[in-house]
Amino acid sequence: AAAGQFVAGESFSSDGTRDDLRAALTCPPNINDDVFYDLYEKLDALRTELGVALECTMASGIECTYVIYPEGGYYKRHVDSTDDDRDVSRRRRCVSFIVYLNDESWSAEDGGA
Repeated sequence: AAAGQFVAGESFSSDGTRDDLRAALTCPPNINDDVFYDLYEKLDALRTELGVALECTMASGIECTYVIYPEGGYYKRHVDSTDDDRDVSRRRRCVSFIVYLNDESWSAEDGGA
């Protein structure tokens, strides 16, 4: 998908086959946008701080995707990789986090908390 354009997200298993890990609309960020650049700088500083706190070397760069979960959308609990995973490229991620930007009318009764 082009930056700023939401499309149905695709999900693939480590062997390359399609799976049903999530049902959502995804969009890569516009990296030329000043707001994204400000966010990226803050996340990069956090990445560095986490590396110090966890006493490990964090890989450079940040993977970022904007996601909209329409009614009935989901993102299933999963493990990206394990320590015995032979494909080292899949073992890169050691910290993940999600920021939810719900509208003001959201309440815990809506779910997703």
